[in-house]
Amino acid sequence: MILSILGLGVLMSGAVELAPGGSLGDLVANQSRYVAIAGALPVEAGLARAPVEPGAYWLAQWTRLDQPPQLTRFVVGAGNTLVERSVRIEQDRRPPSAVLVWQPAPEQGELPVAGPRSRPQLQVSDRTAVASAELLVDGVPRSADNWSEGLASGAHDFSASVADVLGNRAELALGRVEVDLTGPKITVADPPSARGGWVGKPPYPIEASAEDAHGPVSLRIDSGQREQCQGAERLRCTLRKPDFTVVAEDRLGNTSELAVQLKVDRVGPELSADSGQHRISKGRIDVRVGDVVVFAADDNSGVVETGCARFGFSQCNDLPARFEAVNPGRYQIRVEARDAFGNKSRTRFQVQVRR
Repeated sequence: MILSILGLGVLMSGAVELAPGGSLGDLVANQSRYVAIAGALPVEAGLARAPVEPGAYWLAQWTRLDQPPQLTRFVVGAGNTLVERSVRIEQDRRPPSAVLVWQPAPEQGELPVAGPRSRPQLQVSDRTAVASAELLVDGVPRSADNWSEGLASGAHDFSASVADVLGNRAELALGRVEVDLTGPKITVADPPSARGGWVGKPPYPIEASAEDAHGPVSLRIDSGQREQCQGAERLRCTLRKPDFTVVAEDRLGNTSELAVQLKVDRVGPELSADSGQHRISKGRIDVRVGDVVVFAADDNSGVVETGCARFGFSQCNDLPARFEAVNPGRYQIRVEARDAFGNKSRTRFQVQVRR
């Protein structure tokens, strides 16, 4: 008959004989003191009787329904019966236990805070042997190496799906974890010499900083050039090129990048002549006697440090320069200016004064 060794519905008295090679006997190792069995284990057995045929036998005996049976192994020889050893069966219906261990340890707050650099490890133990263990995030299986891939920042439930070799299975809650997958916010200040967002010739003194909810933050410059940098959370660098990238990383492993392209002014001020009705940047301008001719300079930097206009052979007149009541004739105006970045411009205007 087929019996469930564990979970019997009736009280068995006496003993049950197991044939040689039976499935119950296979579970008892040669050196085992105990054997653990979970659930119902069907075995082929007959009613108790004295072993008479030569061979090895297991005899299962119950004394009480709420206690596991005791197995006795008999070796039957020619006319002799030898009791080799007894083994008590111990019932196991408990699934493996599991805890979640982080490397490195997450930040502590209302909830543990973990990021891409964190490595969750399942520590699973069982009184027999663990058959399988799987990490779950919000019920979805995750690899320990790339557990954060595709997740959004926020609170997530971690659990484990475990099973032992005896078929005990369970999904164990491991806790709620705050996951931070957002990189630091980077700020790059304009160089001290910048004017209206523009800069001139190198070098460029750069200052960068970053903020993060779970600092501290490390900063570096990725520019493909040699730079002299100081600091970590607040970086000060001297660069020779106007284009660079600031890379920030928080302690959780989140990174962010900010590409910067400084606006470089390599052109001198724009020079112009204005008669009130016409404005030119080069060439000839016609005016009438008494009209005012104004020379001005405009530049990306918004600042003209020096400017000079000479009407004919007159002395230098600061820009903007005004010339009034000019006699009829043709004159030459020489203009030069320099901006705050040292860029220079020179030009000449031909002025035709008519009556």
